[in-house]
Amino acid sequence: MARPSKRAEILDAGVLALHARGFAQTSVDAIAISAGVPKGSFFGHFGSKEAFAVEALNLYFARWLEVADAIAADVALAPAARVKAMIQAAADGDGSDAYRGCLIGNLSVELSGHSESIRSCLTAIFREWEKPFVRVISAAQDGGMWTTQGPPQQLARHIVNALQGALLRSKVDQSKDAIEDLHALVFGWLLPGES
Repeated sequence: MARPSKRAEILDAGVLALHARGFAQTSVDAIAISAGVPKGSFFGHFGSKEAFAVEALNLYFARWLEVADAIAADVALAPAARVKAMIQAAADGDGSDAYRGCLIGNLSVELSGHSESIRSCLTAIFREWEKPFVRVISAAQDGGMWTTQGPPQQLARHIVNALQGALLRSKVDQSKDAIEDLHALVFGWLLPGES
């Protein structure tokens, strides 16, 4: 009888470890111990630490995207409230530490210049990250609820870029000031009069 797969446990443990310590400071041994599996199980499921990081990034992002898609679809909320809620969901992360930054942003800084597979993964994630914002902005513009003009894709890209910068700054400063500044920027400059 085959043993049950521990793939999900390894991924969960690895996401937490990568988020807390980064790629270079997280050993395969530490992930395996945290997941309660032998080191060979890690390599049996993922092949390499780099391949694992790609899957961990995709899992981390999928969790945020599930929340963001639900917020974007909630027409009971005004468009501005949906945008704010999506920003806040990213800022809150998994709720374990408000000042760890975002795993996606952290690994972008650490690895995008060193690993083509991780850089490609991050590029795809950032493109997907814009989509819930684009849906809300487009619907608000099309419905005449927002006077803000400009391509929704460009506005969404600015929001995601600013959000990543604010999360990084929050990590450095150990403060929520950058997220508060982001809200002021989004609704004072990008989407004026929409808050």
